[in-house]
Amino acid sequence: MGLRGFRLNLTRSEKVLGTGGLPHPLRLVLYPPLVLFLALMPGPCDEPLPAYKEPDRLFDVRLRGEYFLGMYEHSLRVYVEITNIFDETLVGPASLTGTVQVTAADDPNVRKTLTFTSQNILTARGYNAGSGILKIDPQEKIVLRATWYFAENKVVDDSGRDLAHGNEGRDPFFSYVVDKTCEFRKLARPEDFILQGQIKVFQRTGPAVADPSVFPFCFITNFVDSKTCPTIMTDPPCNYWPEPDGQ
Repeated sequence: MGLRGFRLNLTRSEKVLGTGGLPHPLRLVLYPPLVLFLALMPGPCDEPLPAYKEPDRLFDVRLRGEYFLGMYEHSLRVYVEITNIFDETLVGPASLTGTVQVTAADDPNVRKTLTFTSQNILTARGYNAGSGILKIDPQEKIVLRATWYFAENKVVDDSGRDLAHGNEGRDPFFSYVVDKTCEFRKLARPEDFILQGQIKVFQRTGPAVADPSVFPFCFITNFVDSKTCPTIMTDPPCNYWPEPDGQ
């Protein structure tokens, strides 16, 4: 195969972000020295191949919040959704590490930092946990989940402040309204929180940064079973609160 034929294969090759040889004729390990060597070699008409340019963005990263209130778990879950927006399959040693910051829109001092690793994967069809190798096709999505647990119904931020009840001389962050259908819980007035984060997908790629997103937080002090009180919805926009009978 001449250089011109080899050049055509670049557009339909798998880009391998790691070590190794050429495992398949149509697969190419895009090491910078190899790409530079190919770019400098003349073709049949002494035309040099264009130098390889790394794309500005390989991934689209989005954050989605979910407030979970159950008998055995009280938490804020943040889903990290990563999509390969490059036009080739990416393969290489995975990193899958990053952070998410949950910050109150009205008070940037109220902040919680969540970390995640490959142990937080929910969906990653091409990830081999044994070898640590990740393969992700164009437009394929990986989903991880980082969780802020509210142990004993306490919402503790990075500073150690309990946003739900207050502590150490500090007032609670949330303010409450009475739940007229249930004396065993209180409903916090909705508060917007900003979700920001970044993730390093492969060991050889830089961090992919997510655009900030707003999560309306509908905090409730504690779980009460449906036999005792009416079931309450925790999903935004926080306006599906139960009404007393007769209203």
